[in-house]
Amino acid sequence: MGNKRNRNQVRDVALYVQSNRPTEDHYKMLQQFYRASALNQISLMEARNLDDPEDKPVLLLVCNVVDEKGVTHAVPVAKLLMPHEFVNFRAPDGRGGWVEPPSKEVKTDESAS
Repeated sequence: MGNKRNRNQVRDVALYVQSNRPTEDHYKMLQQFYRASALNQISLMEARNLDDPEDKPVLLLVCNVVDEKGVTHAVPVAKLLMPHEFVNFRAPDGRGGWVEPPSKEVKTDESAS
C-alpha cells in the first residue's frame, strides 16, 4: 500500500528572500504563496488595470479563497512580468547594492528570434 498524503497538509519549505532589507513580511508573503500553491489554490488571471489609459491586460497570480458562503474570491499575490519588462531589473547583492549584468545586452525570448 502506498503512502497517502493529507490534501491539507503543507510541507515545510525553505524560504529564500533576496533583498537588501529583508523583513518578516517578505517571508510571510512567500510562505502564503507556497501554502496556496501546495493546496492547489493558485491560478493565473489576465486582469484589467483601471489606472492604465492604454487598457493593457496585466497577468496576475491569484490565490483562490472560498468564503463561508462558498463563494470563491481571487486574491492577487503576484504580478507576472513579460520578458521585455524585466530587462532593466537588478538583483540585490545583500549588502545594499545591486548586481550588474555581465553584459548590457540581455537576450529575452522575444529578442532572440
